[in-house]
Amino acid sequence: MKKLLAFLLVMIMVLSLAACGNDDKDTASGDNTSTTQTEGSESTGTTNESTGSSDATDNTETSTPATDSTEDTSTPDETSKPSETTKPSETTKPSETTKPSETTKPEHKHSYTSKVTTAATCGKDGVKTFTCSCGDTYNEKIAATGQHSWGGWSNVKEPTFTENGKSQRTCKTCSATESTELEKLNPSMEFWDTGLYFVMKNSDGYNQNAIKGDRLLDYAAYKFVFMDGMENPSATFDDVKAKLKCFNLTDAVISQMKQSPRYQGENSYNMSYTEENPLGNPTVRGFVHNGGNNFTVYYSVHEDWGDTEGTYWKVELEYNKGIQKYTSIVKVESVPSNITM
Repeated sequence: MKKLLAFLLVMIMVLSLAACGNDDKDTASGDNTSTTQTEGSESTGTTNESTGSSDATDNTETSTPATDSTEDTSTPDETSKPSETTKPSETTKPSETTKPSETTKPEHKHSYTSKVTTAATCGKDGVKTFTCSCGDTYNEKIAATGQHSWGGWSNVKEPTFTENGKSQRTCKTCSATESTELEKLNPSMEFWDTGLYFVMKNSDGYNQNAIKGDRLLDYAAYKFVFMDGMENPSATFDDVKAKLKCFNLTDAVISQMKQSPRYQGENSYNMSYTEENPLGNPTVRGFVHNGGNNFTVYYSVHEDWGDTEGTYWKVELEYNKGIQKYTSIVKVESVPSNITM
């Protein structure tokens, strides 16, 4: 019996010691749980303090799994790390092919426009400049023309019946001049007037105070037909007057013209010409210069185309570059020997 009691006593002591060891371990575990719960929730800590120590122990034992859970969540698991697939993929970066490539730029081709920047002259080269839209330029030489660009001729000295004249022209580029001599006036050409035959024909002469109107109308008709090529023309007085500008048409002369068979009334004249070329063609024999534009010119008039010289006429006139103004036409016996030819 004593042995039995002794064995029980020993077992009780062993169990008591075991229980004490568990209490120490549980108390430590409880302290950790309490600390964790205090940090996680203020209400948990308050509940533990208001409950007894035995209750705290019991609660500690039942909350052990929670403590283990806390330890598990506080330590990051490898599975909770961001997956490699969540990282930005290299394929999401802008591709190198999306960057502007040097090879995709269009190749520039020059397109030039030209402009003469320095004109070539007679003896100097010029310059033509070519320019591209990109700013590139180059020059090209324009060879000197080698030829003058002449202006028109102008008389710097008028020729006379006794002296030569001079005409000159100027290069528009270099202002060089060129001159030529003008031959002195030819009396046979300058004083030539075939129509004078009609004034001299069947007449003792002409002066501005005594003139036959019908003779002047024959003179005008010859000018219309042979000079202008008109056939059987009809002319107004103004037209006739234009052909007779070499004469002084006084009122007496105009009255005689209206009495001529050529007058058709209403200020109209028949300018037809029925004769052939006049046989009495006046020929210039020479002249005397009386000063200024005044000349005395001597003519011979052939009655036919034979060798006879016919009659001689002394004509006083005012010369203005081929346009004569007759003041007197007188028949003479001969031509003076001291006249100029």
